[in-house]
Amino acid sequence: MTTETKCPLCEAVLTTELTSKFYYCSNCHIATRSEENLCETNPEWFGTEWANSPATKREFLHRVKHTYKLIKKLEGVRSVLDVGCGNGILVHFLNDKGYWAHGIDSSNEAISIAREKDKWHFTTGTIDSTSETKFDLITLMEVLEHIQYPKQLIHSIKKRLEPGGYLIIEVPNLAAQDSKSLWRRHLSATEYNTDHKVAYTPVGLIKFLTEEGFEIKKLTTVTYAKHMLLSLGTIQSSVKKPLGFIDGSKKTNYAKKVLGVIHSQIQRCTPFLNILLYPATKFSQLKNKGAVLVVIGQYQSKQS
Repeated sequence: MTTETKCPLCEAVLTTELTSKFYYCSNCHIATRSEENLCETNPEWFGTEWANSPATKREFLHRVKHTYKLIKKLEGVRSVLDVGCGNGILVHFLNDKGYWAHGIDSSNEAISIAREKDKWHFTTGTIDSTSETKFDLITLMEVLEHIQYPKQLIHSIKKRLEPGGYLIIEVPNLAAQDSKSLWRRHLSATEYNTDHKVAYTPVGLIKFLTEEGFEIKKLTTVTYAKHMLLSLGTIQSSVKKPLGFIDGSKKTNYAKKVLGVIHSQIQRCTPFLNILLYPATKFSQLKNKGAVLVVIGQYQSKQS
C-alpha cells in the first residue's frame, strides 16, 4: 500500500510526481520527498573527514565570501547565529570581520573541528536547545532542504531574532532543473543528497517566508563552478549509447575517462575552475535559474 505524501507547508495530499522520489505542490511551489523515500541524515556524511577535507574548506570559503558581501550591506547587524554551521568557517570569518557570531550544529564532530580555532562561539544541538539570546541575523546555509517540517524551524528562528532582524536562507534551487538540458537535468535539489527532504523554487520560498511574517529584501541565485560540472560527474557513471554521441565500448571508456578527470577537478574546487567557468556560471543564473537560491528576509515582528 502506497503511503500518501503531503506538502509540509499546506498539508495537501500530493499527486503530481516530479521525479520518482519527489512530489510537487502547485499551491506552495515546492517539492517534497515521498514518504517511502525519506531517510535520516547520516552523521558520517558531515563528520570529521568531510569537515576537514581541503575541498570542503575551499568550497565553503568561496561561498562564505559571497555570503559576507550580502551581510555587510544589512544595516544594524552585529550579532549573527549560523544554524547548521558545520566546521564553523562562516562564524570564524564573521568574527574576524568584527561581528559577534555564534554557530550551532547537531554534529559533534563538526563542532569539535570548529572549536579547534575558537571554543567559545560554538554549541552542539539545535536552535531549540540554545539559550534565548536574540540575534540581528540568523543564517541557514544549505540547511532548510534537510528539514522535513520547515515551519517548525522557522517558528523557532523567529523567537531568536531581534525585532526587525534578518534571515538569510541558501538552498538548492528547484527551478534550476531542466530535463531538456544535458547538464541541468542533473542540477536540482532533487538530484543531490538522499537526505534532501524539501526542494524550493524562488516563488515557493518567497511565498513561505512572506506568510511567516518576513519582508523579502533580496532574492538571488548563484551557480558555482562545482555546480556547473557536478552533473558531468553524475553522467560519468551512466555514460552509454543512448546519449547519442557515443557508440562502442572504446568511445564509452574514453568518455568516462574524460569525465572522470573533470570530476576530480570538481572535487578539488580549484580557483582555476572558478575563473575558467565564470562566464558560464553567470549565464546560468539568468531568470533566477542558478543552482543555489539565496533569499534575505526581514522579520516584521509584532513587537516592532
